[in-house]
Amino acid sequence: MSQELYAEYGQLTQKIQLLTQQLQSLEQNHAELEMLVDAIKNFSNLKKGEKILAPIANGIFIDATLNDNSFFKINVGGGAIVSKSTEETIDMLEKQLGEITIVKAKTRDEYASVIAKLQTIEHQVQSGLSQMNNNNESSE
Repeated sequence: MSQELYAEYGQLTQKIQLLTQQLQSLEQNHAELEMLVDAIKNFSNLKKGEKILAPIANGIFIDATLNDNSFFKINVGGGAIVSKSTEETIDMLEKQLGEITIVKAKTRDEYASVIAKLQTIEHQVQSGLSQMNNNNESSE
């Protein structure tokens, strides 16, 4: 394998690893958002005054009483929190799901393109090896 092909093959292999990690992360984010949409929809079944567990931090909860299940408080960045209705919240999350779906598709396309390049390099190497073997056999 020529030095250039070897270097390109190594770079493409690293890119495949990176794209695989990105796809896994996107899949996880997508699944979490879908679960969040379902949880928000289920909140409409709760009644004012019901006891709930409210998360304080990862794996830490506090007992709470539900005062209003029709509005959610959303951190929009920079320490700013806004109230959104159930419908607005679900719409926002579904928009994020759509954006993730688009990024996943683009990442899958890029993954397929890199795989095709890797296969081309492998084919070039195999052809080169076959040619070298044929030349060695004919010179004997």
